[in-house]
Amino acid sequence: MTVFVAGNSHTVALAKGAKTLSIPPEHVQFFGFGSGAIEVTPFAQRAGDRVVMRDPDYAQNLRQATGSDSIDATHVWAVVMGTHNFRILRGRFWGEAAPSALAGARQRPLSDAVIDQIIFDDQSHIRAFLENLAAIGARFLVVSCPPLRKDTPNIRSGIPTGPLLEVDRRARASLRGWLAARDIPFVAPPEGVTDEDGFLLPDFAQTHTAKGTPDPHHANAKYGALMVEKLVAAIDAHFPGARSAA
Repeated sequence: MTVFVAGNSHTVALAKGAKTLSIPPEHVQFFGFGSGAIEVTPFAQRAGDRVVMRDPDYAQNLRQATGSDSIDATHVWAVVMGTHNFRILRGRFWGEAAPSALAGARQRPLSDAVIDQIIFDDQSHIRAFLENLAAIGARFLVVSCPPLRKDTPNIRSGIPTGPLLEVDRRARASLRGWLAARDIPFVAPPEGVTDEDGFLLPDFAQTHTAKGTPDPHHANAKYGALMVEKLVAAIDAHFPGARSAA
C-alpha cells in the first residue's frame, strides 16, 4: 500500500514543501495527473472495481507513477482538485457581471441560481470522479487548492475583488457541503496564509513559473510545507497506519 498525493498543478507546491520536511518519501508519494483544464472534461470513468483515466495525459501520468492506468482500493489517495476557482474567476467576465447583491451600476446582476450553475459546471466531472472512487471502495480524501491571489491579471486590471471572493467562497462551500454529505474528508488550507480579505499572502505565492513567466495562481513551497503537515495529520487521523504500511 502506498499513499499517493495526486491531482492538478497545485500538487507541485505540496511536493516541493514535502522535501523541506522530515517525511520519508517512501511514505507519501506526490505526482500530478495533469493540467487542471482537463478537470472540466469527463476525464475518468468507472470500470468494475476500478476507476480508469479516460484522458490520455492523466492515464500516462498515472501509469508512470503507479504502474497502472487505473485506480483501485489498494492504496490511499489525497486528491488535489475541486477548488481551483481561479479557473472560474479569471477573465473580463467578472468586470461585467457579479452576484446580484454585489453588482455595481454597470454590472449585470447574477442570481444565486446562475452562480451555482457556473460552480456546478466547473465541479461536475470532479464530483463524478470522486463518486466513482467512493463506489469502488477507494480510501481517499480531498485536498484544497490554495486561496485566490490578489495579483491575478483581472484584479490588477481593476476588476472589483468583492464579487470574486464571494464566488470563490460559494464554490468552496458548495464542494465542502457535497463532500460532507458523503463523508469524504476535506483538507482546507492552513491557518495564517491569507490576508484579512481572504487572499493568499504574498509570502506564500509562487510568482514565476519554471520558464520564468509570471505565475498568477500557484502557491510556493513554503505554503506547500504547511499544507503537507496538515495533510499528513489528516491521513493519519482518517487512515491510521497507512503511511507506516507504505
